[in-house]
Amino acid sequence: MLIESIIRRVRGNVQGSRINVGGRTYRFVPKDPSDPDSPHVCEVEDKAVIQRLLSISEGYRIYDEVTSHQPPVEPVPPPLDADEDDTPINEPATTARYDGPPIDLPDFTAMKGKKEVVAWAAQHLPDLPLNPKLPEGRIVQVIREYVGA
Repeated sequence: MLIESIIRRVRGNVQGSRINVGGRTYRFVPKDPSDPDSPHVCEVEDKAVIQRLLSISEGYRIYDEVTSHQPPVEPVPPPLDADEDDTPINEPATTARYDGPPIDLPDFTAMKGKKEVVAWAAQHLPDLPLNPKLPEGRIVQVIREYVGA
């Protein structure tokens, strides 16, 4: 079944976008590469994956020649330091736990991006095994789980 991604990525008109579902990578590419407004589609055969994608109504729909030329959802920029290969970055959180003195976590939302969050963790939690390729929100989640917050 041809599934359309209705969320356009900033680099999507050139490279398309990819997602990893059920251990498999699906690449959504423009149906007509010469048309910058072309719908981004991917052939999906696995019924469970089709159901999962279609359950995300704000992100995916069955490709339809008529409705698919509606304006796309506003582009979403790629994450900082985007991983250019197909390496999954949604790895499980660390099972390690912080056992030092009580620590006050900063307001991560006031920090200026992922690099500042990673730098804070390196300075205050040097034993935390942290993958800097994770999205910023996931890094904050790993930090909070590590210190038990």
